[in-house]
Amino acid sequence: MKNVPLTAGRLAIGRSSAVELSFPEDAGLSRQHFAFEVIQFPFDGFSVQAGFQHLRRLRAMNGSTFLDRAELQSVRRLFLAGHSGGGVPLAPAAASTLALSVPTDLWLYDCTYGPQRNPSYVHFCRHWRARGLLGNHAQASRMAIFVTPDPRTTSVAADIIQTLRRPFVVDGKRFPGLTYARLTRTGLIPSSAAADIVEAMPTATVQQIERALRTSPVVFVHTQVAHDHIPFVWTPRLLGTAAVPQ
Repeated sequence: MKNVPLTAGRLAIGRSSAVELSFPEDAGLSRQHFAFEVIQFPFDGFSVQAGFQHLRRLRAMNGSTFLDRAELQSVRRLFLAGHSGGGVPLAPAAASTLALSVPTDLWLYDCTYGPQRNPSYVHFCRHWRARGLLGNHAQASRMAIFVTPDPRTTSVAADIIQTLRRPFVVDGKRFPGLTYARLTRTGLIPSSAAADIVEAMPTATVQQIERALRTSPVVFVHTQVAHDHIPFVWTPRLLGTAAVPQ
């Protein structure tokens, strides 16, 4: 057995002697059967351009590519989501130039492990609030956080919410903290028409949470859905409540 580090560049496998990993005796391989390629992108673009380039080449079942154009300038709304360990790249993506300039849906799927990434999510919300665009319409951005009873993610997410409730300063201008309400099966506490932050407790119904997702720009959900199923259950509901540009 041979361990070959995949650190940079391209690593091809096949029967040809010209490839990096040659298996001339394996009749099941073509001369250059497949290759790994390492591409590094700065987080400020957080691989969106790379993803677009991939979609220009990737073909659907009907043979057409998924995208004809791959220009960041054509993006009208951005959807950013991270599940579990996906919080590692999600945090810098949330603070990237694109996520702070294009209306963005930011979805944290039980991924708040470690408080070191919290400033990115706080910055995202405060940046859009300072511009008057933290909201639920097509030109605004919003954030949804989902946690299970696991204290490793729940406590960190709660800290994000507590921080957002404090006054803050952007470009020398002082802003009040975001307003807050707790949602249970009996309704919002305190009772109000709307709050900037809604924390949906385990007793809140799906219908109540969907209503909060349409009316409050930050929703913190204590979901009863199992960790591995969160994206499957909540992504359709988040898309259904998103204000997509026409």
